[in-house]
Amino acid sequence: MNSPNEANLNYQRMKKSKSEKKLYDIVHPICCTQKIAVYETRTRFYLVGSNNSQTRYRILKIDRTDPCDINITDDKVEYNHQEINELLRRIDHGNRLKSSKAIDKSSMGLKHRGSAFGILGFIRFLEGYYIILISKRRRVALIGGHTIYKIDDTDIIPIANDQDFARMNSPNEAKYLRIFQNVDLSSNFYFSYSYDLTKTLQYNMAPYYGLPLKYCDTSEGEHDSHHQHHSYESSYASQMEESEDHQHISDKAEDNIEDARDIDIQNIFDRQKTFQQQESPTGDEAVELSSLSANVFPDIGSPPPEKCVKSNIKTKVFRGVPTEKFVWNSYILKELKKMVHPDWLLNIIHGFVGQSNVCVYGKPLYVTLIARRSNKFAGTRFLKRGANDEGFVANDVETEQICHDASTISLRSGRYTSYVQMRGSAPFFWSQDTIQGRITPKPQILVDRADPYYSVPAMHFNSLMSRYGTPLIILNLVKIKEKKPHEQILSGLLKGSIDYLNQFLPPGHQIQYIPWDMARVTKSKEAKVIEILAEIAEKVMKKTGFFHSGPQLYCNELRKHPSFEGMRGFGYKADHPGLKQTGILRVNCVDCLDRTNTAQFMVGKCALGFQLYALGVIESPELQFDSDCVRMLEELFEAHGDTLALQYGGSQMVHRIRTYRKIAPWTSYSRDIMQTVSRYYSNTFSDTDKQQAINLFLGTFKPEGKYTNIWDIPTDYYLHHSSTMNLKSFSVRQSYTKWWHSEVIESLPFSREEVAKRRIIESETHTTSDDEETLDLFSEYYRPSEITEFDELYPKIMPTSTKDFMPSSSADPSPFVVRLRRSTTDESPQVKHRHAIGGHPVPLDGESSDEDSSSDDERTGVQSPFNFTSRDTFDATDNDVWPSISKVYGINLVEPDVKDKELYKWYSELSKISTPSKNRRSRNYTLNWAPYGQYSSDSSQKVTTPTVTEQSRQIYQDFRDIGVNGPKQPSTFDMAIYSSYIEQNYM
Repeated sequence: MNSPNEANLNYQRMKKSKSEKKLYDIVHPICCTQKIAVYETRTRFYLVGSNNSQTRYRILKIDRTDPCDINITDDKVEYNHQEINELLRRIDHGNRLKSSKAIDKSSMGLKHRGSAFGILGFIRFLEGYYIILISKRRRVALIGGHTIYKIDDTDIIPIANDQDFARMNSPNEAKYLRIFQNVDLSSNFYFSYSYDLTKTLQYNMAPYYGLPLKYCDTSEGEHDSHHQHHSYESSYASQMEESEDHQHISDKAEDNIEDARDIDIQNIFDRQKTFQQQESPTGDEAVELSSLSANVFPDIGSPPPEKCVKSNIKTKVFRGVPTEKFVWNSYILKELKKMVHPDWLLNIIHGFVGQSNVCVYGKPLYVTLIARRSNKFAGTRFLKRGANDEGFVANDVETEQICHDASTISLRSGRYTSYVQMRGSAPFFWSQDTIQGRITPKPQILVDRADPYYSVPAMHFNSLMSRYGTPLIILNLVKIKEKKPHEQILSGLLKGSIDYLNQFLPPGHQIQYIPWDMARVTKSKEAKVIEILAEIAEKVMKKTGFFHSGPQLYCNELRKHPSFEGMRGFGYKADHPGLKQTGILRVNCVDCLDRTNTAQFMVGKCALGFQLYALGVIESPELQFDSDCVRMLEELFEAHGDTLALQYGGSQMVHRIRTYRKIAPWTSYSRDIMQTVSRYYSNTFSDTDKQQAINLFLGTFKPEGKYTNIWDIPTDYYLHHSSTMNLKSFSVRQSYTKWWHSEVIESLPFSREEVAKRRIIESETHTTSDDEETLDLFSEYYRPSEITEFDELYPKIMPTSTKDFMPSSSADPSPFVVRLRRSTTDESPQVKHRHAIGGHPVPLDGESSDEDSSSDDERTGVQSPFNFTSRDTFDATDNDVWPSISKVYGINLVEPDVKDKELYKWYSELSKISTPSKNRRSRNYTLNWAPYGQYSSDSSQKVTTPTVTEQSRQIYQDFRDIGVNGPKQPSTFDMAIYSSYIEQNYM
């Protein structure tokens, strides 16, 4: 087996053997189909998709004559506004009957069916296909100008026309549709048009191989790339050796709900951004985009090499491949992927997204929590335990904590940090006994199949190393010793598997195992649960490191904090401006719910301290409990834990962070009892229906008329374990010793996916045309196409430390000051704003969810997907296609009355008095205006701008360069003054 250094040396030699070096400026495109208008005829559906500014259009044709077969036509042609209107008029004219007989006018021509924000996919049960559209969305997070939306409502429309759909009278078809709709798509499903939510921030910002030095973290251009990569590996090896009322927020959050029926095509701000030419630091011209998307990792410190001139750099657009296990609509998108342009494809994730603003004396710092739930071996608590044949585990959730300075909204210019951890069931064949469908409060743990060589844990850990690298740290919170073995069974299996698999790994990359009986410590008299978790979190952080996109701040380098010593991962180096996380922390208990969430919160609290320290916000990476910042993070993790617990266990968390801190009020015990009863009820009566819906949605079960229906099968075990359906798989066994993949080991300690990303640009497979649309940060942030108020913008209404956590009587606005908690017996006021954080799973007591209930007749009619809208004539510019401005905003442009015209005329005459006239003789007034200030005239027609000195121009140019390229290295004189200041005040 080759070492990682040898493998990279071989690749460098192969690379240098090529005669010509290709340099690419790679960006991710945005999904251009962000608004969809659905039209129909008797035989066709026409889906007209447009970009956000509605300047570029595509059209999709769906055949309705055979609803049991999906027939989609995409001409892959891009239209402008005039061309798409003309095309729709021709379609309308061609579908009108020319007979004089009395006919149903509602069946004539082209009719508008509805509007949407994206296509989720197509689904077929027994008799015909349905199309699933996103009809409502809500902004829940912003990451570098990229907006993350939550699905608030969907429409399911049958492909068949009225007559064909009426003939679908099979009771099984209706029953399958009801089961499918048990998957609540309006609950915790998220998407983004311009940001890959299935990947981590570190991966999205990692460069592709062959990028110019200007956009790369390591210089692998024409100049000595081998030497730099060697130092890259050796540097790592050397490191390895060593509360107020918040109801108003909930009300305002509803203003962010966007309904597809509220889109007005006639009032869109029609402006298209163009590429700008700017000078590089060396004076050579290079193509720069108005906004680069996710795959940009700037190198602030070094200019691009002299050979990387404009003629050698080509701007290419790259469509990355999403992580399949996090794409929850991959099955229902399967038919669409084969036939259409990628602009129509929209991937969604399931889990949790929440964001809050840590306001530090006016400086916005956004803390974002993203939880991605795996669609492999997905299901409910007692029905999905352990792992399947392919190594995928139950309740597999990746949690990413992002903290960035929101003063700059561009990914290229801003400073971003992130930390990733995960949870998942113990990777073995085990289950809990449910006798005849009855679930006891504590079912016995059973090992279903013997796995003496731990093949399933091997596949699971191999996939983790491929995605995250090493070290792989396992924090096991399951009980270790019990009088009657119960949870202890899982601890023994987990330790045995790690001991066995570590025998065949290189010493520097072995799996690290931390067993800790959290339940036993909680019941002890000392009960130092939080203290012990804090120690574990700090040790884990130093082993894995965290991601930071920018260089180390000079103040942190000058007075480095002792707790930052020994930080591993991949640290600040001369040829690398930031930090990288290498490895992952995997936390698990039996359910991976309550104990796991508290442990992840403590790790997140430790990570947030290091993130804020790296951003230069605090001088020590130690955050104190009961400060506004930590309370805000606690609420994020509480909402995160409640959401995941509802999705997997059927109720919110039973034991919360306050419970383990021993500060929970006495009234919380009654709430814990109610949550336990709710979880027991859900596991006993509703989990089977939820599991059937998940199996149907993910394509684990495909309905066939000649086979057994999903509600008749006694178990879905064979659906999730491929070996039960393919006995030949037992004859092909993986090696008992070489349980890892060679390419994974050769990439360690780095992620194989990130290493492969650097080389994937050599293949032209996933590159598209150069004219793909890029992100317009101004339009995405301020939305000039809509009539909005600044107070209703998402950054204004999102939870903020000063607005939602700082007491009104406090004189110190710092979010890091420890504040005394109010003595209260009710904790609900401190969590009332959680649905503004990221969509709380269910309303709390005394609250209502107004966005899900409406008495509006129009809204109720559109929610029913089978009601056709009848129209006698078709006009593509009619406001009925996209609602008029009066329907959306309650105002309309009308002819002004006589009084208003007279008033305007009076003001117009007055303006003529105050401005000079070319023909002074025609003026009846003579006014002598005295100049005021340094301007020669007060007239807006004759005023001349004052002369700007060269020194002022240079100050402005330096300020502009800082906004584009980041801060410059201070001069020697400034560094001497700053060093003297630090020595006098801090040393």
